[in-house]
Amino acid sequence: MVMEGSPHLFRLSAILCLIGLYLACAESVLLKYQLVVGLLFALIVCVGLPFLGKIRWSVLLLAGFGYSFFILLGCSVGRNECNLAFEKSRIQMIEGSLVQDSARTKGGKQVIQMRVESCQTVRGYCGSAKGLVVALTGEDDLLVQGSRVLLEGSFSEDGSLFLSKELFVLSIPRLALVRRSLLTALKNRVYANISDPQQASLAVMLLLGQSSDESFLFKEQSIACGCAHTLALSGMHLQVFILLSSRLCMFLFGKARGKVVGSVVPFLYVILVGPKPSLVRAIGMHLFSLVPSSRELGGILSFWATCVVQLFLFPHSASSYGFLYSYAAYGMLIIASLVPRVPLKRTLLAVCGTAPASLILQGSWNLAGLLYSPCVSLLIHAALLESLGVICELPFSNDLFSLTSKLLFSIFNVGSMHSWNFHLVGYLFYFFVLLTSFVSMLYAKKVLRKLRSERYELGFCLRFARSNHRIVGDRGSFYDQEVWTEFPSV
Repeated sequence: MVMEGSPHLFRLSAILCLIGLYLACAESVLLKYQLVVGLLFALIVCVGLPFLGKIRWSVLLLAGFGYSFFILLGCSVGRNECNLAFEKSRIQMIEGSLVQDSARTKGGKQVIQMRVESCQTVRGYCGSAKGLVVALTGEDDLLVQGSRVLLEGSFSEDGSLFLSKELFVLSIPRLALVRRSLLTALKNRVYANISDPQQASLAVMLLLGQSSDESFLFKEQSIACGCAHTLALSGMHLQVFILLSSRLCMFLFGKARGKVVGSVVPFLYVILVGPKPSLVRAIGMHLFSLVPSSRELGGILSFWATCVVQLFLFPHSASSYGFLYSYAAYGMLIIASLVPRVPLKRTLLAVCGTAPASLILQGSWNLAGLLYSPCVSLLIHAALLESLGVICELPFSNDLFSLTSKLLFSIFNVGSMHSWNFHLVGYLFYFFVLLTSFVSMLYAKKVLRKLRSERYELGFCLRFARSNHRIVGDRGSFYDQEVWTEFPSV
């Protein structure tokens, strides 16, 4: 097969995904000129084909798929673009449906993202509307995905935010009502079993992905020490549920059936807490990994398949920074398999992939995560398991969770005092050092392999160990002759 002949090339295709997602998140104008970009892309590929040798068919396949992905991103961003029948300064009311659960702000308000369907001016004129609108409302209760709402207020001066004075919930789907009831019940159970409000808010954040007034202190500290990704409900947390469920079901139903049955609990968990971008990516890749495929290409195939399906099902994710962070980090983990083994290799590359998003969003990126993330990630996993034990009222769960949370808060407190924030120049230097180091190691590995080949004249050598050649029937101890083959590193 063509794909089997160049697995490294297909792993490198993750870079195409990262470039496309950065263009989508920045709402680049290139996504609107798909024909021009396609012609330019085709010209570059055609010029380079004669020099590609055996991998030309793989490159053609990747080029076609990459351009199709570019078109899909353009369509998703186009659907997210807000188009209103009137000028934003004249609009007083908007109506639409929430595309995700509301998020609590530090001031106690709720941020919602909705797909608008109609709008109304101050004078009462009604018109059509489409696209996404981000709104700020003073509601205290959780607003769940799928709820149909009517907002009354006005747009901010720059038009990027709708400031709601009043909110009316028109309808809530049945599944959304069930989700809200379960989330409220679980949240109340956590607060009933954990007396410390700050520790309880940590448990709710790790299990349900919901913030409270008590959680913003250590959230800010985690951002300062470069570990914000460990608190946000993501694929890292879902892996705990996948591992527990899969192991238990494999023990009960066998390896083959257990993997399939073990996917039910994580899938239901994602439905419960809401389809957050990183959770959808993690559960999607897990489900696609159950499909038989090439061992070498299984990871990159499930990566691409999940990304495409997610854009089809949740087109609003294309403009989400959570979506970008998730795929940028995991895409760099796929590329990490191509570089030599060095300490913290995965973390180094993950930071390299997500730092540009932090530069766009915050104006700086934090290198302190390299120091704190390994330890914090272990404690987060422990705290998540202990939170489950608290809900199930298992013995010693409260004491263990209290100890783990205190350790986490101590690390966040120390890390926030010594944050390593850098700007664009710092990232370029980091990228240059990282790229130079990996290229040098790959070149040294290639030279070493060539020297071994010249030394032994073949791609392998036969090495005969010293041995005792006494006859087997002779008395006394002896060592059998050993023969083994030594292959150079590939």
